[in-house]
Amino acid sequence: MARGSRRRSLGEGGVILKLQNLALVLERMEVLYARVLDLLDREREHLILFDFENLYPCMREKDEILSALRALDRDRLRIQDNFAAVMDLNASTLSLKDMAELIREQGGDAAVEADRLLRLRARLQTVIGALTAKVGRNSKFLTLSIGHLQTVATNVTSLLAGKQTDSGKKRPNTYTGKARLAQPTEARGGLVQKRF
Repeated sequence: MARGSRRRSLGEGGVILKLQNLALVLERMEVLYARVLDLLDREREHLILFDFENLYPCMREKDEILSALRALDRDRLRIQDNFAAVMDLNASTLSLKDMAELIREQGGDAAVEADRLLRLRARLQTVIGALTAKVGRNSKFLTLSIGHLQTVATNVTSLLAGKQTDSGKKRPNTYTGKARLAQPTEARGGLVQKRF
């Protein structure tokens, strides 16, 4: 079936108001995503400094912002679903970009608002791309940091237990004579033994 064969005309009634409301939702989302970017930088800095007193409020604020973003996204989808119903399109496949382009094709004052939506969508996509990259970098940083802390903890535990440590160097496997290689054992347990 051709793309426009089932499509209805929107009319100018409350369409412009709905488009303005949708633009407002996208603007709020852009501001909140930018705040999350800032919070991720602060969160990483607090982790580096072991500043847990400031880390927890930062994490709480991030959770609150993410909840607000989920609510705004539900509002965006509700408005898009409303347009899909009016335009006689499948709501589950109608994207914001497709919706704005369809409205722009119809011309009039709504086309101006549709252009605004497309610009906001492009800006939001840029912010989300930056956020995705930052989350990936922070995740890699946390993984490396945890590995480093585990190595330090292992060495401290070995030193406190009076065992020799090899400063994190991997020990070679030893042949046991039974067609197997004995795996090197690592110190395990708490950081401080009871004898401390």
